[in-house]
Parts: sequence; structure tokens; C-alpha cells
Amino acid sequence: MSLGWNTESALLPSKAKKIDVDSSSMLDLKAIVSEREELMRQRQAEKHPDELRQHRGVATAPARPDDFARVNRGIEARKEADDFNAKEAEKAVKSNNLERKAQVCRRNI
Repeated sequence: MSLGWNTESALLPSKAKKIDVDSSSMLDLKAIVSEREELMRQRQAEKHPDELRQHRGVATAPARPDDFARVNRGIEARKEADDFNAKEAEKAVKSNNLERKAQVCRRNI
């Protein structure tokens, strides 16, 4: 069943045809390509001397340092309260353990 001319070419891809090229031709082509790339690098360096490499894609604005340096006022107070509560809980656990040990010792005596 045919779904139209757009889908016909997708059914079976055509086989790749091999092209016979001499190695000297390939070297010449590679030399031309490298010359063009070097020329493009030089032109880019002339336009933007402080940038050494070409940026691709969408340029993004750099993050402002003060965005990451801001301090949430409540975080420090909450941290101090949590530390205090943790210390109090640790003291309570230690005192409970000492009380149990004391009771065990009293029973054994």
C-alpha cells in the first residue's frame, strides 16, 4: 500500500556509490580546506581579538555574581536553631543513658 510519493523514498534507501579519488587529489582538497579554515580563524581573530575560539549556538548572558552571593536571612537563624536543638537532643539522650545505667547498677547492688 502506498501512502504517497513522500514516503516512497523512505522505504528503501539507495545504495552508496563509491567514487574513486586519487590520494593526491585528497591531499590537495585537505590542503585547500585547511587554508580556508586558517583564513576564517584569522578573520575571526581580527574581529574579536580577545576571543580565541569561535562560539557556536546562542550566546547567553553571564550570570551576575551577586545572584549567587545573596544570603537568605532566615537560613542562618534556622541553622543555629537546628544546631541548638540537635545539641539539646544529644544531651537528653546521654542523660537518659546515664540514668538507665545508674538504675542497672542500683539493681545489681
